[in-house]
Parts: sequence; C-alpha cells; structure tokens
Amino acid sequence: MVRWALISLAVPMVSGCIPLDFGEFVLDVPVDSEPEDTAAALANEVFVPMEGLAFTEPEVTVPVGGTVTWTNSDTAFHIIKEGTPDDPGEWGSPEILFGDSWSSIFEEPGDFIYFCDNHSRTMKDAIIHVVEP
Repeated sequence: MVRWALISLAVPMVSGCIPLDFGEFVLDVPVDSEPEDTAAALANEVFVPMEGLAFTEPEVTVPVGGTVTWTNSDTAFHIIKEGTPDDPGEWGSPEILFGDSWSSIFEEPGDFIYFCDNHSRTMKDAIIHVVEP
C-alpha cells in the first residue's frame, strides 16, 4: 500500500520559545521540540529534488514505512507515475507545480521504477528501493 500527500508550504523550525499570554500567566512553548514519533518519521524520509527536467537523485533507498518526497524546482510542472512511459503502474501524483512537493509512503518492500509523465523523454527509469529496516 502506498499513501501520499501534496505539500505546498514548509514551515521552518525556530529555536527558542513562543510566549503565549493568557492574562494572569505567560506560558513559554518551545518551538524546536517535536514528538519522538515525528522525529522517527523524519529520519525515514528521502528527498528527490527535480531540477533541469531531471531527478537529481534518480535512485534512492528507503525503509518500509518510509517516505519519499519529490520537490519541484523547475518552472514546468511534473507528474510522478509508477512504472515506465510504455507501462505505467498504479500510483501517481497530481501536478507538482514550481516550489511544491509531493510525498509517498512506501509500506511494502520492493523496487519501484517511476518517471515524470510530463517529461518522460528525460525523466524516466528512476528507482526507489524499499527495504526491511
């Protein structure tokens, strides 16, 4: 099973605290901490930038349950599709516009070949190796 999400806004982490004023008391909330499960999930994320009508990381390895995130740095939009241009697979992304990202979680081991449906002449034969942790 593969799960995915379109991400269009990244919020940078800021070190320190944000004061929340509740009248009689002020609560300092740390903004550089995150739950342990979130930190573990981020450790299992691989990023694939798309620049110059190419995948800058055409071969990546991620553990089962890990996430692959594609980020578009091109002015053209991209559509990620499983398989090859001649034999597309089951999953794929919506249009990923400039500056946007799209993520997919891989829950089964195996090798997944993918391509860009919009630029299949240059953006093809990329592979994700999903391995047991």
